[in-house]
Amino acid sequence: MKSLPIFFFAWVIIGSVAIWPFQLNHTHENDNAKIQQSDKNAKPSITGTLNGSEPNKSKTPSDNKTSQSEPKPVRITEVPPPDTWYRAYVYATVVMAITTICLGIIGFFGFRTANRTLEAVEGQARSMLGQLEIMQRQFELMKEQTAITRTAADAAKQSAESAERSTIVLMQSQRPQLVVKPHGDVPRMLFDDIAPRVELELLNVGQTTARDLVYETWIELLVLPFQDFTGSATHYVCEVPMALSPREGNTIINIPFQKIFLRTEIDDIKSFRRYACFRVYIRYKDIFGDCWYRNFGYYLMASGLGILPKYNDDGKAESYET
Repeated sequence: MKSLPIFFFAWVIIGSVAIWPFQLNHTHENDNAKIQQSDKNAKPSITGTLNGSEPNKSKTPSDNKTSQSEPKPVRITEVPPPDTWYRAYVYATVVMAITTICLGIIGFFGFRTANRTLEAVEGQARSMLGQLEIMQRQFELMKEQTAITRTAADAAKQSAESAERSTIVLMQSQRPQLVVKPHGDVPRMLFDDIAPRVELELLNVGQTTARDLVYETWIELLVLPFQDFTGSATHYVCEVPMALSPREGNTIINIPFQKIFLRTEIDDIKSFRRYACFRVYIRYKDIFGDCWYRNFGYYLMASGLGILPKYNDDGKAESYET
């Protein structure tokens, strides 16, 4: 295919060379026509010379008859051989014919090659289109699989959260549950002249044992509304750990005052100008080893115990060593 321009320019050059003899031949024909015209003009003189008479002599009727009856002389000329330009013209014509045939053959093979190339490109395009369709189906399949995986992941997450909540509920249900209640005649013990105190019963109403249980207590005469205990409060810490099982009996927590009440303090208690406020803070471990705390806060009334809102809660405690 790259040699086609070379063949084309060669064909143009050869065609130009082939047309040149036609122009020379036309000039040669004009020269021949002039020669023939001169021959025609000279014919009478040559004929007269051949008959042995002068050209200007008048002819008699008998001479005309004799001349008419005699055959006219014929001028024989030889055909000249083909000249160099004629041979070049023939060669150029042959070369042009061969070149045209070669160009036709080259064009045929070039067309066939281009057609095959086009068919190959078309086949590749169809193959690429098929691959694109396959990739599109794979993409749709991956999209569906992703959606299924996401659904499964969401379901697994919900199941894990549900299992975690179930575990938390199970652990909470198995955790020790501690409560306190008054023990004995609290007013009588509070106004005891020897050891004023408050006694509470500590019970475990849960499903498992409270281990490594320790507690602290505070008690003080305060006015309401309650703010907090002061530095004058009687503070006691039980540092001996114990285990409190739900199948065992209750444990008595004794919360004593450090001094005997004065008459004015007793009058304030009886007239409800001041109240005996006390708090119990308990720490323990469950069967899973987690640390918890429980707060109880009350004040003594004529008909029972009132609640101190600030100290009635429970939750996770910091790990401690007993």
